Amino acid sequence: MDTAFDHLWEQEERRALMERLQRDYPVWKRRRRTTLTAMASVVVLVVVGFSIFNFQFSIPKGYDSVACNRGGIADAHWADVAGNILIVNGEL
Repeated sequence: MDTAFDHLWEQEERRALMERLQRDYPVWKRRRRTTLTAMASVVVLVVVGFSIFNFQFSIPKGYDSVACNRGGIADAHWADVAGNILIVNGEL
């Protein structure tokens, strides 16, 4: 008689557990999908933000004009000289 009671008790516990799992699974799945979507969105935003941030600094800056008291030498020459000086000083 005692084993029949234990068997019925375990069977009822299993049934209650299965009902709870069937009831809670859709909620859990929806919450999991929402969390994964939010995480993916954050990752995409970080990657796009990082790319835009780096892209702004990779655009070469042009020179509007060059001021020099020596006439007859092209502005592009002085821009190249200044660029070479900045590169050499930047490596030291």
